[in-house]
Amino acid sequence: MTTPRFLINTDGSPFDKDELNSLKSLLDGLSDGDREDFRNKNADQIAEDDSQSTLIVSGPGTGKSTIFLKRIEYWLKKYPTAKVRVVSFVRKLVADLQEDVTSNRSLSDEQKGQVNVSTLHRLARSVVEKNGGTTERPFKAHSKIIVDHWEEEVWEDAKQLLGIGDGYTWKEMLENLHNANLSKEDRWSELITTYFKITNYYNAICFADMVILAASAVAENPELVEEDFFILDEYQDFNQAEDNFVTELTKNAKSILMVGDDDQVLYEKLKAGKAELIRKHYSDLSKANAMLPFCGRCAFHTTKASSEFINIDAEENCIDKVYLPLRGTEEGSRVTCVACPNPASAIDYVKKFINENKEALDERKAQLEDGTKKDAFLLILSPDKKLAFYGNEKDGLSEAIAAYQTTEKLKYGEDYFKVLTYNAFGNDETNNFAFRKILTYESVSRNDITTLIREALDAEVDFTKLDKEIVRSITEKSKRVVEVLENDELDAKGKAQAIATIIEISDIEKLEKDILQSTTEEEGFKVEHEDEEAAELEEIEPSKANAIELMSIVGSKGLSADHVIILGFDDKNMGYVTRNAFYVAMTRARKSLHILTALRCRGSSGPNAFFQALPEAHLQFVKHIRTNSATTVIASKADYVRYFRSVAHARNQARQ
Repeated sequence: MTTPRFLINTDGSPFDKDELNSLKSLLDGLSDGDREDFRNKNADQIAEDDSQSTLIVSGPGTGKSTIFLKRIEYWLKKYPTAKVRVVSFVRKLVADLQEDVTSNRSLSDEQKGQVNVSTLHRLARSVVEKNGGTTERPFKAHSKIIVDHWEEEVWEDAKQLLGIGDGYTWKEMLENLHNANLSKEDRWSELITTYFKITNYYNAICFADMVILAASAVAENPELVEEDFFILDEYQDFNQAEDNFVTELTKNAKSILMVGDDDQVLYEKLKAGKAELIRKHYSDLSKANAMLPFCGRCAFHTTKASSEFINIDAEENCIDKVYLPLRGTEEGSRVTCVACPNPASAIDYVKKFINENKEALDERKAQLEDGTKKDAFLLILSPDKKLAFYGNEKDGLSEAIAAYQTTEKLKYGEDYFKVLTYNAFGNDETNNFAFRKILTYESVSRNDITTLIREALDAEVDFTKLDKEIVRSITEKSKRVVEVLENDELDAKGKAQAIATIIEISDIEKLEKDILQSTTEEEGFKVEHEDEEAAELEEIEPSKANAIELMSIVGSKGLSADHVIILGFDDKNMGYVTRNAFYVAMTRARKSLHILTALRCRGSSGPNAFFQALPEAHLQFVKHIRTNSATTVIASKADYVRYFRSVAHARNQARQ
């Protein structure tokens, strides 16, 4: 038998499609032991290659974290003074990799200190802070982050100053920032200039703008870059502004490792992530190209089904790749496609699964609590995390999983963040952004807000220097809030009640709980949330996993579980889920994958169109009915489709 070569082209050439097909056949013919041996040696070959820049195309579960550690160990061994920066978009991946580095016995404490793992946005913020913005757009120390709806509010401030009503939306501006392509059209240019003037006055920056500023800061001051070795994860989700930042960041790097997969692009709409960027790097002959071919996460049938699914109707310029199960034997069950006549039956199927696995779930819950495991036992994924398409039936699922949601991250209420803002201004009267927020909290009219901003900008003074009654009122209220929070004689309940007499609070009991959560015996009330990276990306994963997690399909990026159940797989409610997102959802499963289609969900009439692209050889079909909680086998893919038609037909007949 021909021995397959290692999957690395040091000359930078893309892999030839015919050769890849041949390699795929060779690798798929290996025994389980030989597969594992090839996977390890292939990873070693890539990790110890001395190419200045390498791009690894890595499918889900193919061992990115392992090769990151191998690469770090190799760099630090060969270059003892190396400083390594690892960046990713998914915070759980950042946390997991940091933990892997910290617990790595092959690295000394000194070497561990030479490795810095962070999100790209946190790195950008650090660069901007160190440089004080840029020469053209300077910022003071401790600049604030504009997040959530405040992005649109600040943009509206700029529009109001110029008397612009309709058009020129924040969505358009955000897209311009993501694409690093600010319009030069006269009205746009004037508006952008005004927006930058306001953000400078507020000493506050949104994340998209932060990335552009960071690139400019590094360009004018290369000494800001402390690291000389870089690992860039999830490159398929980089947008043009982020790509520009990385280009500046790594201009003088000794070695760069980029990892991504254009089949896993998820953030096209959220932040204009572009598969074209990773494809551009793949065709760059100055970069070595490499691949990790074996999925060690998913079971045989899940890997085969997801691999065949993503290759059907692939984009013409998609990067050809090898994606095979690490075990060639057909272990485990096939992907289970579940047909349900109504939402109640779908919920019953999930509850039945939970009840049948209660012992394993209890064990995983204990393992998560003592730290011996870090992944969920069951991920329940849906195009809509709130399961609105199941109507009132969704409440039954919430009750079923409640016992396994013990480590859910506390969600701070709006009142809490309002209090933080008053506290921030009370402690620093030069905090113009906090004052601007309070104007909204105090229900000041848009016209009056615009007048205050204009007067402050024209006079080049902080808001507090304006001789206005509203300024005096806000200042007095803010100082009173600070006094309450710093009063050690008041408990959380007393503080919440006292604050409610100063400013408008909608839920005193919730505020009490939030204040209690942010209070320690050693430090008292801690102000630590105002500048959290809440808008970096949709943050769905808790800091510590639960035995059962319910989340959106897109939100599952970076996670995995023994079992995955995908809900809402119908022709109505999954319409906006991309093929890439569904592929990512499938490949979260380690042992079993269940895909549920239910009728009577906002007009659903059958499985999603993706169903036709799923290979029957790796599927099994069942129907589940709540009335007797019975699950029965359906013989084939065609019979599965016919079942939905027969139910719909019977329902129509009953109506006549």
